[in-house]
Amino acid sequence: MPGMQEAGGCAMHSGTMNQGLFAGQTEVLARALYVGQRLDLRAFEHAQRLAASQARVLALLGGSLATQAAKLLAEEAVQGRVELPQRTLAAMLGVQRPSLNKVLKDRERDGLIRIGYSSIEVLDRTRLITRG
Repeated sequence: MPGMQEAGGCAMHSGTMNQGLFAGQTEVLARALYVGQRLDLRAFEHAQRLAASQARVLALLGGSLATQAAKLLAEEAVQGRVELPQRTLAAMLGVQRPSLNKVLKDRERDGLIRIGYSSIEVLDRTRLITRG
């Protein structure tokens, strides 16, 4: 008969066989595509942020460490906080962590920032930038 196939000794209509084989796979594929798109978007957003950070770091070069650190903190702050450890900030500036720590402690004594574990809160962005 047209459209009939033998499957394990039973005759089945090809449409019925395809429905059995592919039932639910469309939904699984759609979900996989959606998850893949979300991951691609996250990766793209991360790459954009990294590129922007690198551009800002390059723009900082040439000033004193205090000025470079102040600009970096002001530009990296999200809602007044920089959620990066001091070793990462030091690496971004190309300096040793103890050198950056001294500058940060000075700014903390001046009331411009508050140093926490793996984060720095910018208390007065304007004064931080002008003081450098």
